[in-house]
Amino acid sequence: MLNRQIKIGKFKVPVVAALLAVMIVVLLVVILIVVGTGPETTTDAIPTPTPTGSVSADPTPTAVPTPTPDVLNSGDTGYFGKYKADKDDYLASLEASTDTTYSEKQIVGSMTYRNNSIRKAFIINTEIGEMGFNIVTCDDYTQILSKNYTEEYFNDGYCYGMYFDDPNGILTAGDYTVNDQWFEHVIIEDVPNSTSKIIVFKCRVPMVFVTVAHNSHKQITISAYERPDSEDTVVFIDPYYGGVNDQGGWRSNIAVSDLNLNIALRVNSLLKIEDCAVYLSRDLDECVGIWERVYLAEAVGADMYICLTYVNSQTDNSLKGTQVLYDSAEDSSTATLNGKVLAQLLLDSVTLGVGSQNNGIVSMGIASYRYTHIPAALVKLGYISNDDDFFQCIKEDVQYNTAVAVKDAIVAALELAK
Repeated sequence: MLNRQIKIGKFKVPVVAALLAVMIVVLLVVILIVVGTGPETTTDAIPTPTPTGSVSADPTPTAVPTPTPDVLNSGDTGYFGKYKADKDDYLASLEASTDTTYSEKQIVGSMTYRNNSIRKAFIINTEIGEMGFNIVTCDDYTQILSKNYTEEYFNDGYCYGMYFDDPNGILTAGDYTVNDQWFEHVIIEDVPNSTSKIIVFKCRVPMVFVTVAHNSHKQITISAYERPDSEDTVVFIDPYYGGVNDQGGWRSNIAVSDLNLNIALRVNSLLKIEDCAVYLSRDLDECVGIWERVYLAEAVGADMYICLTYVNSQTDNSLKGTQVLYDSAEDSSTATLNGKVLAQLLLDSVTLGVGSQNNGIVSMGIASYRYTHIPAALVKLGYISNDDDFFQCIKEDVQYNTAVAVKDAIVAALELAK
């Protein structure tokens, strides 16, 4: 039978050969069916999951590229997961502090650090904008228009991280030593396959951070204060003006900004025995933006904001006396302590304490004060352009009495705030 032949078309084929051909075809069909029902394959790239956190919803923020999750350990742990630890473990891992004072310490490239002020600052010197560093967009008064970064506090507030785009490579990746009383290290890390970076500030004490752009100085400033205790009542004192280009006027080689700072430092010293935490916008002759001052007060959770300044009238040297301004939005406030109440307390105390002319409290639109919920007042202590005021304000005893009067008003405000 095996030698028999069958006719297929015009050809005669041995039965054995025909059977083998059929078996081969069946086998091929079975193989194709098995392969076709196996795991699905594709040449398309797997989409990168969107990490937790987002860019600020401020107007027109710069888009932030999605980081590679396995590098930043995103998902449940955020951008900074690899740096997160139990508080006790974190503190135990810190190196010993050198307690060094830096008026300027280079961290990396264009970034310097200073700690010789109540406000610690990391300053990045660079062009700001499209060709420079767009970590934050501000106007000329340092009003924040957009935050082009994602931030996070972690390790119980002992660490702070920023994630942002650095398309021009302004900052170089590395682990940089600080080792003073406030910071151990600053870590800058590249995000692979992107122009993004992260910065991690490893702190020795819990800190709060504010980032602004000083366009005229071509600087980005990342400021940091020690975080107050949650139970503290916080007083924020702002000696107006400051810096080489913003002295507020001169007379007899004395700058308004220096007079303001002198009074603020005295008030700060007098308040040390009171039950409150005191922060200053500056305790050096340095530039602080109009809006930046309020952002700093917000960061420390201030319960009241007091701006102190002397005035230089360029048109009328007969103007003299004390006047206190507050934002007109407070006129309708029914809070026990608001800007209007604070202004009246300050006016009454200063005019009584130093015997200056009482020019009243003035309700007006103050944009940066309206931004904040903090009761705020600006005290015009006197006019250096007026002979009577000037020759009083430069006296040691008058400066002391002025500081005591401001302190007394603050203590009265603290009682109302309880």
